[in-house]
Amino acid sequence: MFDIIFFNPPYYRGKAKNDFEAAFKGGDNFEIINRFISDSKNYLKKAGSIYMIISSDMGINTFKEIVNLYSYKSEIVTKINKFFETFYIFRLFN
Repeated sequence: MFDIIFFNPPYYRGKAKNDFEAAFKGGDNFEIINRFISDSKNYLKKAGSIYMIISSDMGINTFKEIVNLYSYKSEIVTKINKFFETFYIFRLFN
C-alpha cells in the first residue's frame, strides 16, 4: 500500500495504434484513466493521495466526472499555462 501515487496518464481520446500513440491516447472513453482510478483503491492507503497531470485538451469536467465516478475527491494543486493548452496537477483523495 502506498501513501502517494503519481501518474502521468495518456489524456487524449482515441485508441493507440502503436507504442508512441499509447503515451498520449487513453482510449475512446479514457479507459486507461478509468481503470487506473478504479484499481488505485487496491494500492492506496486510506489517507493517501494520488497526483495526476491532466491537459485542458482532455477537458477538466470530463476528468472530474471520472474521479467522481470512483468516489474520490479532487483539488487542483498547480496550473501550468503553455502556448496552446493548460496543464493541471490534480490531487485525488478519499
